[in-house]
Amino acid sequence: EGDISCTGKCTCDSGFNDRDCSVTDADLEAIQRTRELLIESLATVSVEAGASMSSLSDNLASITQNPTQLSPAAVDNVLALTGNVIANSAGASSTELQEIAGGVLSTLNSIISAPSSQGGGRRLTAGGNSKQLLNDFAGALSGGGAVGASDRIFDNFRVNTVDSNSKADPND
Repeated sequence: EGDISCTGKCTCDSGFNDRDCSVTDADLEAIQRTRELLIESLATVSVEAGASMSSLSDNLASITQNPTQLSPAAVDNVLALTGNVIANSAGASSTELQEIAGGVLSTLNSIISAPSSQGGGRRLTAGGNSKQLLNDFAGALSGGGAVGASDRIFDNFRVNTVDSNSKADPND
């Protein structure tokens, strides 16, 4: 009988990294530096251009889709930008919140999965901040009157919203 919660994970030989162990340590450092520069540029451009929170959250999700390519500095910058998106989402319409949700939640899932400099996940470092941001965003979703039920399942968490226009069933 299978275990649906079981996932495979490569253990790389010394000097190799990334999801499939195909990237050398030197190449990974270069990739991580490039990600850092992309994130820094995104922060600058989004402030100067007045980018929409939906666009910013989608760009963050794209840049962070491979957590092994995120350095500790990149994770810190992503957490700050994600916090900015969440803070600026207060008062957004339910439609806008739903558009922002995909990028924010995907980004937080990647951050939680990002390896620490000691090897292993960031659950105890950035993960704590991610959890707070996730809670803040869940509050924004519920406080923003998000209409319609949705269930979003990620590797590290699950977010369930309910239709705020329907009456709760006391038997649920």
